[in-house]
Amino acid sequence: RGDDHVENTFKHIQIFKALGAPVPQYAHLPMIVNAQGKPYSKRDGAAFVGEFKEQGYLPEALFNFLVLLGWAPGDDREVMSREELVEAFSLDRCKSSPARFDLKKLLWMNGEYIARQPHDAFKAELSERLAAAGLPPAPLGCSLDALVPPVQIRTKTLSDLPGNCEYFFKEDVAYDPAAVEKRLKKPGVKARLLSFADAFAAMPEFTAAATEAFVHAEAEKTGDDGKPVGMGALVHPIRVAVSGRTEGPGLFEMLELLGRDRVVRRLRAAAERAGLAASAGRRGPTVRSGVPGRRRLRFRDGARPVASPHERRPGADAAHRFHRRAVPVEERDVDRKAHEKRVDRVAARDEECFAVRKVLPEHEPEQPRRESLRDFDPAFPEPRRFQRRGGFRGAGAPATAFRHISARRDAPAASRAAAQSAAEAASQGPNFSSCRIRTVAWISVRSSLSISERASSSAPLERTLK
Repeated sequence: RGDDHVENTFKHIQIFKALGAPVPQYAHLPMIVNAQGKPYSKRDGAAFVGEFKEQGYLPEALFNFLVLLGWAPGDDREVMSREELVEAFSLDRCKSSPARFDLKKLLWMNGEYIARQPHDAFKAELSERLAAAGLPPAPLGCSLDALVPPVQIRTKTLSDLPGNCEYFFKEDVAYDPAAVEKRLKKPGVKARLLSFADAFAAMPEFTAAATEAFVHAEAEKTGDDGKPVGMGALVHPIRVAVSGRTEGPGLFEMLELLGRDRVVRRLRAAAERAGLAASAGRRGPTVRSGVPGRRRLRFRDGARPVASPHERRPGADAAHRFHRRAVPVEERDVDRKAHEKRVDRVAARDEECFAVRKVLPEHEPEQPRRESLRDFDPAFPEPRRFQRRGGFRGAGAPATAFRHISARRDAPAASRAAAQSAAEAASQGPNFSSCRIRTVAWISVRSSLSISERASSSAPLERTLK
């Protein structure tokens, strides 16, 4: 059982003894907690076995993961079969500290189990999900048997299928906006994609080895900054241009499976998209001109930095007049990555300021004050102790109000004014509190108002008295 039942174990033992039944041997495992150290619940994610199944987790992976919460085999093994876990399990290796439910580790373990699935089992699962998604049963440029191995080793959950490989089954590529923003909007990407399209079209053999050798050779060339271009500057734009995603099977195996003609067409289409994105992305200087002490920046490739979210937001000057900081400092060459990181930090700080400003006192709605007898009779001089308490409240409020009203010489007149105020307020709806209605009704009755007078002054008050 969970160790939260340790405190009631002695009661259960006494119950078994009183019944004359054999007492079982109890063992307690540590509780499962979330990343904050609190008991794991459905608020932290999936808490039922059926939910994990819907999310694409294999039962073997979930079983393996749960066994390792609060217990360890004593060696470096983590991915173990059910038989291996049963054989290695012992109570003396159970831990006493709470076990943290790490979803990242569960995702990794599920990917390991998927990669170890038999070829035919994964192929059947993929075919079933392709049919459910309305995609053709076979990919465009290769056979399904050839596609299974590279897709299988990259799949973390079965729910990723067929979304992580749909570009093999559709001519039109669905581009991820974040991937386009990160990989295709950089300067020089359009020219590189067009040059790769021409080079791939002219290759005598379009294989994974040939394309890899060509891209490696291009990556070793010197760029405009005097340094090698690097594989990262070439591989990522090509992957996004061909698949629309930042992750997937190995790039060169993917190019070979898609085929030369399809890859060339997608590279040229992505180059046009990159050109449109780059032209739309230049929005001038980061800060407004004419502001003392602020200068414009220029990247080393000659391009101007785009406006930060802080400066692009409508009404930024008015909303952030208490917290404004310019991104650029002076006219100089800057590194693009460092500038983008700084823009992100400023944008995050601005969002914090918005959140703080929303809860400032002057923006909060006015809090309703406590009821007072002055709400009914403005001329009534409340005693100091009732002013300090904020009015007549609670079950004794009607009697207290009556005592102070009846002490005045004009008690009947004050009572009539109070009854009239109560009638007007009660006719407005349920916002009129029952405590105030009872107070005014009590005053009206004890001040010797007749029934006819009360009925003529307030129909809602008459219903309250009944």
